[in-house]
Amino acid sequence: MSPGLESWLGLNAARGPGPDRLLGLAGRLGLAGVFRAGAEELARAAGSSLESGERLREALHGFDARRELEEARDLGFALICREEPEYPDCLKSIADAPLVLYAWGRLDFGSGGLAIVGTRRPTPYGRRMARSFAREASRAAAVVSGLARGIDTEAHGAALEAGGRTW
Repeated sequence: MSPGLESWLGLNAARGPGPDRLLGLAGRLGLAGVFRAGAEELARAAGSSLESGERLREALHGFDARRELEEARDLGFALICREEPEYPDCLKSIADAPLVLYAWGRLDFGSGGLAIVGTRRPTPYGRRMARSFAREASRAAAVVSGLARGIDTEAHGAALEAGGRTW
């Protein structure tokens, strides 16, 4: 576990700025510095209003990272922050990549994956097709999505029913 995992969890939980902006803040102020900074310093470093800096400071200090870590571990999740070698390099290169990954099960990022994503309100035909594609794809690769309701959920469910892997 990274020594800064609790800080990464706190940063990851902050609502408002996206992961790229939060990562930029950590780069400018240092990870620990983000939590020490006052609202004015956060706003200045983020290039935002004082009101945004105040909301960010409240979010950072209102989140119980230790409790989140304990609950995740009790449920069997591994937590992987961006600074750990297990964090996939290809994920680091995309815009707004998550600051922390919650992983459950076997991590095998090198075996490839196929993204199946879509609307949160699919038609019955869309649901059938997502399930069909996922069942077939899961034989050769992990089915990947953000696990939103709708098509994403159908794809993950079908991959698991077929004995496949999901990310």
